[in-house]
Amino acid sequence: MLSRMKTALNDLIVRTQDSQPSHQDKPTLSENGYGRIQSAIEYSRPLFLGLTAKETTAISTQERIPIIPKCPTVLPFNAGYCEIINAGKSIKNEDCAAALTINLESSQAFHVHECEPEWDDELQSSYDPTVTSLENDESNESSCDTVMQNGSESNENKLPEGNNFLSEGQLNRNTPDVNDNISDESPSTECCDSLRFDYFALFDGHAGPAAALYAANIVHHLLTERLREILHLLLGERDATVPVYLTDDEIQLSSTRLSGLTYDSLITGIIQEVVVETDKHIEADRKHWNSRGGCTVVIAVFVLGKLFVAGAGDSRAVLCKSIPVHDDKEKTAGKKIMAVPMSQDFTPQTERRRLQYLAYLKPELLGSQFGRLEYIKRITQSDIGKKVLHRDYHMTGWTYKTITADDLKPPMVQGSGKGSRLLGTIGVTRGLGDHSVIALNILDNVPLKPFLSPVPEVRVHDLSDSHHEDNILIMGSDGLWDVITNETAAQIVFNTLAKTSLDDQSRYCKAAQELAQQARGEWENGLWRLSDGRPGSPDDITVFVIPMLEASKVHKSPSVARKNSEQ
Repeated sequence: MLSRMKTALNDLIVRTQDSQPSHQDKPTLSENGYGRIQSAIEYSRPLFLGLTAKETTAISTQERIPIIPKCPTVLPFNAGYCEIINAGKSIKNEDCAAALTINLESSQAFHVHECEPEWDDELQSSYDPTVTSLENDESNESSCDTVMQNGSESNENKLPEGNNFLSEGQLNRNTPDVNDNISDESPSTECCDSLRFDYFALFDGHAGPAAALYAANIVHHLLTERLREILHLLLGERDATVPVYLTDDEIQLSSTRLSGLTYDSLITGIIQEVVVETDKHIEADRKHWNSRGGCTVVIAVFVLGKLFVAGAGDSRAVLCKSIPVHDDKEKTAGKKIMAVPMSQDFTPQTERRRLQYLAYLKPELLGSQFGRLEYIKRITQSDIGKKVLHRDYHMTGWTYKTITADDLKPPMVQGSGKGSRLLGTIGVTRGLGDHSVIALNILDNVPLKPFLSPVPEVRVHDLSDSHHEDNILIMGSDGLWDVITNETAAQIVFNTLAKTSLDDQSRYCKAAQELAQQARGEWENGLWRLSDGRPGSPDDITVFVIPMLEASKVHKSPSVARKNSEQ
């Protein structure tokens, strides 16, 4: 089965374009109105890593070496990041990450804060991407400068005009994951005429990095555009509800409020719309660039005193807390570790009922070789005429059904847990792309896309609850979560942070690096092994470690921000 899957995935791996198409090859707008990019997206690693093209090539063979940013303060809130390429599954890292800070202004301009590390010749010549230990590294003190560019004047950061929204220049910057280390004095939600939001995203690609690279390039552009459309609402004097009409007419705003609908739900809807729109753009472009495969999604947006986490697939975000525990005399007796999921894994098993209901409405989607029902056991010829436990889309429990010859078809959802597969092919049921994927080893060409949803689940966390130093958000691809539980990941991070000074600017990069290394394990007798003897993760491993305290300092709730600005 493993070899069959590997062969199928190899057949699907995207052929990354290394050169620009000729003028006559440039695509026009598709019939559905979604724009097509003007040049192929070249394979690259996140800009905030500060890697040269030569270094990017060099690390592609370093399956045991964790890669962290050259500048430990390059990300918003001094967040940490680490990635390790897979142990031979593909020749390129299929995970793609993005992180940036954007300030939207009421003047319709917007500022993208970008940090691309700048190095002196001596430091650059001594840098080795395979040496990632930050211990006693004095060069991390002042290794990067912050660059702020006005989107109204810079084509690179300018928002898309109309449907044809990504220019050739925008895509020739490697991966335009614009990032920054913004100080607390920078414009934030406390300004009455600007809105700051911070964005972290992780896209885990499969059958090639194309979809993940695409998403890392455009999602933040689309999100910025949508938030700018409602900027006057977000900056205005507003109550707890949302106006029915999007208008500048204050009289109409005050008289057409929809009871019970908050601005949290408005931002949630925008994030969901942006992810779905990205999937449509991927579909519009896939034939021209011969790009295949797909990717999972986990996005964190910090804005207006809230954290919004969007998840589609099996990449995951976990909010980790270390809470002091007191004894009977009210003395601190230790700390309790809590790991609160901010997303859920969307697999064929967790979405069984949705998938079965879709097959019930449109049975033709299953072709002639799959059945809708799930059985407690594999059905064989000897089961015909017997009553066997089964369940359908409307059932959370089980009941008995008399088996017929038609029930010998393999069920649409097979296996359990992380091993569950949809139509015997794919293990995730939400994400981007996969427009060309068909069921493996099936005579009928049964496409999987009708069953796959790009719609993310969005969860909201109030940053006023994150004023403690020991509140951390971990974002990771399934290369991490397949072998490390939420609680173990939280413990690893807190143990690492406890060994570092609060003044150590690289402390969160160290925590991310420790997580990635423990997920990969040690090389023993031809296999990667964890400390407990279990197999280590052979997949691409990507980790963000984000300090929630720093985020809460920047992103105060609107009421608090307004009160501070009036003083």
